[in-house]
Amino acid sequence: VYQFIFWIIVSVITLFCTGSMVGIYLSVYLQERRMARYSFEDEDDAGEGYKESKRIRNTMILYTSSFYICWIIPFMCWYVPHSTPALYIIGDFFFPLMGFFHMLVFTLPKCVKYQNENPRTSIVVCYFFVIFQNQIDFVKRVIIVKKGADLNNASGVDANSCIFENHNQSLNTENMATTLNSQNNSSQIIVPVSEEGNSIQQAESDAIASSF
Repeated sequence: VYQFIFWIIVSVITLFCTGSMVGIYLSVYLQERRMARYSFEDEDDAGEGYKESKRIRNTMILYTSSFYICWIIPFMCWYVPHSTPALYIIGDFFFPLMGFFHMLVFTLPKCVKYQNENPRTSIVVCYFFVIFQNQIDFVKRVIIVKKGADLNNASGVDANSCIFENHNQSLNTENMATTLNSQNNSSQIIVPVSEEGNSIQQAESDAIASSF
């Protein structure tokens, strides 16, 4: 009974997500279609229209496909009549991969951007560099700092101290930038008040002069 209720809830969620994605795509497509009536693009550029709706359509297909792959396929593999152990293995394999597929879908735009910036790079390599970009940058910084420390071993400079020093310098730079921005904002607020006070004093002096 509980499994039956669970799979009913799963089916309802899958259908709701599918309907929501279709609705979002149609709303964006109709909006771009209305905007296209007032555009002055050439006929050669007509094929480049509806970029946003196409992007949402591709994302919608990939996103909703993960629900069917991770929920519907395991359900069919587990509860099909006379299911074989191979089907059980397939269902057990795809069922916990929902989050992994969603991660691939939402990082795909960054991977495409990285691939455009670095031609002849496979999509797998692009995913690796996009997902582990922070870790790769940190390793590069550590290698650079340690190379500099090796050159300064005669002066007793430690690589770890260099890393922390660079980190503290970056924090100090950010704090100084924040302080300057706050000072600029305060100066922008004070100027109109002073101008208003000058205008009031000028009005009072004009009133006194007119009274005489």
